[in-house]
Amino acid sequence: LTDTNLDFWKGRYFCKVYSFDMSEKYQKDVVNFGGRLALNIKEAGAEPSVIGKLPQNGLMPKTARFFSRKLGLDSIHYVSKENVLNLDSETKGVVAEYQVDGATFQLFVIEYPSSDAASAAFEKYSSHLEKEGDKLTFIGLKDRSLWGFWDVEKPETTKSILQNVLSFLR
Repeated sequence: LTDTNLDFWKGRYFCKVYSFDMSEKYQKDVVNFGGRLALNIKEAGAEPSVIGKLPQNGLMPKTARFFSRKLGLDSIHYVSKENVLNLDSETKGVVAEYQVDGATFQLFVIEYPSSDAASAAFEKYSSHLEKEGDKLTFIGLKDRSLWGFWDVEKPETTKSILQNVLSFLR
């Protein structure tokens, strides 16, 4: 639950309930509506496995956001007008907020159906970053997963962030 949205998954469904009003009354309404919606989804489901790939050190509680396609990622973190990460129905991704050595940033992990698909996305996104010069962004590739972080506020903390992430990915 954020100021205006409630996001949850149940079974094979990802649900987003949104209000344009941030008042406490509407937050309660959003939660109540979401609860009724969840009750109508009969199948239970496990947390998407990609969420287990997030490093725990520095992870801010309850900030993990699952996505599959470009539109899902755009509602969490806008990257580009183009689908530079090659997201589709076969990709599974997660974005979460972290705090490491006083720096706050978003870390993402995207699983692709094959290492070739992950490599192609890595190349395409690397090319985009070279052209666009986004805020401080770092990306890496491991097996079928593309991972990285966005919007590091203090460039001098990049080294400790990388050490944190790389130790988890080993």
